Formats: sequence, C-alpha cells, structure tokens
Amino acid sequence: DSLLLFNIKRGHVDMSSIDAAFDIDSIYSYIKINRFTSNSYEEFIQNVKKLNLTQNQVLILDLRSNPGGVLGDCYEIAEEFFKKGELIFYTKTRNKITRKFKSRKNGTLQKNKILVLVNENSASASEIIAGAIQDNDRGLIIGRRTFGKGLVQEQFELNDGSALRLTTQKYFTPSGRLIQKPYKGFSPEQENILSKIVNGEIIDTDSIDFIDSVKFKTKKGRIVYGGGGIFPDVFVSEDTLDIIDIERSEIYSDILKIHIQSYILSHFNIKEIKSQFNINSFAIKFELIEKDIKNLEKYYNRLKTKEYIFFNEKEEIFFKKYIKTRISEMIWGDNGLYRSMIEDDLYIKKIKQIN
Repeated sequence: DSLLLFNIKRGHVDMSSIDAAFDIDSIYSYIKINRFTSNSYEEFIQNVKKLNLTQNQVLILDLRSNPGGVLGDCYEIAEEFFKKGELIFYTKTRNKITRKFKSRKNGTLQKNKILVLVNENSASASEIIAGAIQDNDRGLIIGRRTFGKGLVQEQFELNDGSALRLTTQKYFTPSGRLIQKPYKGFSPEQENILSKIVNGEIIDTDSIDFIDSVKFKTKKGRIVYGGGGIFPDVFVSEDTLDIIDIERSEIYSDILKIHIQSYILSHFNIKEIKSQFNINSFAIKFELIEKDIKNLEKYYNRLKTKEYIFFNEKEEIFFKKYIKTRISEMIWGDNGLYRSMIEDDLYIKKIKQIN
C-alpha cells in the first residue's frame, strides 16, 4: 500500500544465444540456437565440446524461430560443417559483383550428419546455414518453408547523428537460389503447388510450367526449390498444441505465466521428483499429472470472478505437457526444459520415422 524504492545498478547482461545442448540418445545430439550474436560461435564451440559427439552421431541443429543476427558468427558456425574450400553462400550487388564465402578450414563437424530444423520464423542467417547444408548435401532440412530474408544492408552515419541503412547486396545459396522472398511473390495458386510439392502431396511436376523457373540442383543433383526462403526436404505440419504458440495466447497471459509455478510448487514434490529422475532419463508419467489436473481446473476457476470453466480435451493435454516441461525446467534449467519438450516434438518424431 506504500511506495517502494529500489536502487538499481546499471550493468552488463549476457544474453546466451544457445538455449540448449545435450545428447538425446546414442544416435542424436541436439543444439538449439535462438539467434546469432557476436558470442554465438564461441558459445557453439563450447557446447559442442560438452556433447558426446562421435563421427557417427547425428547433430540436430534447431533454428526454429531464429530471426538471424550477426553474419560473422553465422559464417564461422557454418564453417564447422564443411571441408575447406566448400561454398557456403555468396552475395551479389546490383551491378552483378559477386563475393563468395567459402569455408576457410576443415570443420570439426564435417563428417557428422546434420539435420536442420526450421519454420516460417527462421530468417536471414538461419536461412544461410540451412541453404548451405541443403545445397552441399550435408544433411536434410526439416520443417516448413523459412521466412525469406536475404538482403545485405550497410549503415551510413549522417552528420546530424542519424543514419541511413541501405540495401546493397543480396544473399544466395551455393546452388544459386536467392534467399529473399520476391516483393511480387507467386500467386496463391503457385504457392499452394509449391507447398504441396514439399510436403509430398504432388510428385509429378512435369506438367507445371512455372516450377522450372524455381528448380535448382544440389551438389549431388537433388532438386531443390527457390522462390524465396528455404524449402524443407521433409515437411512437418504445425503442431496445434505447440507450447511456444500457446504461450503467446490469452491462456498463457491469464494463468500460466502468473500461476503455474506456484501451482507446481504446491502440488508436486520437486525434491522427490529430482531424486527419482535424472536429466538423461527424465519423463514424468502422465498418471502423476492426471491425478492433479482436476485440481488445476478448480484452481483456475477460483481465479475467475463469475465464470466456471472446465478444461476441454485439448487444453487438458496441453496442461499435462506444460506442467511436465516446467517441472523439468525448474530442476535442470533450459536443458531440462528442451529435453522434456522434444518428447512430444513432431519434428523429432518425424526424424526418427525417416531414419
């Protein structure tokens, strides 16, 4: 009821660009990069060293919803996947002046199979890495078509302290695909056809004339598609119960963000769970959550003034998943969070199906 005063000291805050890095099992290792910063390469190498990576291990590089960032660190990370001299990307100016960016060394991961996870929010530097992996046949791109941001901008300082940022070049993948999505894109019908090709609904494209203009070939001759963004090799439909999407919704703002942690602490014995499970085998059985899901329902209803709402089936499934991941995060941090999330991840399920 009274004014509170705080003395806040200004200081440097380190923002990690690596959300998680761990071995899923004896076959797969996983690294999630949320953005590319000036420290991303150093962080990436440090996390790779912690993994149990052998030449037979498959590295899953998660670039979903990664908007890009610092090109230099993106370039250095990409070099780790290739032999010296292999083309990673190139830029071209309006006057057709081309600058090629090749791997300057033999990468430490050049013999590992790479699987790159992307979605419609993967952009810029993320698309450079995905395009290089795909065009050089270093691995598969899994997910949905990426955003399509492939412009190089230079900043010019002006006398009044302001600045002008001017687009000077465009990014291209090794096969010659322009990453930038055209301002006058394909028609809705053409976009629909391209999507159906990628997700396997259309196999015979010989009768579709416009497709020829966006066909490119990888180093080994596989056909890939241009037209802006990176088309995946393996299509994954959107998960309607995806936790990240629901967190942005009204459900998250109303109840999860404010109340779920206190609910977990009052209904689950965190110390007991930690003693029973470890980060490598963590899996809270749904039965443990089901017995308390009705309590959560009552808890939620108490927060409402007049409404009395029961969870529908989808909401109940979501809350079970959410509680499990948050308990894992509370015990083991981000690695625990992502390890728990990928148990129900459609991308990871698809990977295990194709391999």
